[in-house]
Amino acid sequence: MPRSFTRISGKPDDRAIAGLSMGGGQALSIGLHHLETFHEVGAFSAGIRSQNFDEQYKDLLADPGASNKKLKVFYIACGKTDSLFAASEALHTRWSSTRSSTRSRRPKKVTSGATGAVIWPTSSRNCSVEGV
Repeated sequence: MPRSFTRISGKPDDRAIAGLSMGGGQALSIGLHHLETFHEVGAFSAGIRSQNFDEQYKDLLADPGASNKKLKVFYIACGKTDSLFAASEALHTRWSSTRSSTRSRRPKKVTSGATGAVIWPTSSRNCSVEGV
């Protein structure tokens, strides 16, 4: 974590990571692999590199119940007409499939409209005020 000269809580419950486009892919990768540091993860039109989620997030998916206890907010937003929508939808579907065996947090998603100036501000505002 970067050093800060302002007061920032070191508690995972007080830390979030989110990003847009390539930063959204990085936020997912870093946040979901470090739930001991971040209990809130958000991605907006995420540049997801791989759709092999079982391999990429094997530790997270191995025990979704334990992961869910740490994850307060898991938010995915992407417009239907965005070229990145398919990967976001695939991650949403894969994570939601864990609900059959546990009460896993289901990521929220925006599915209408195009990505851009209309979707991102609304999505980021929703992510900051809604738990899943």
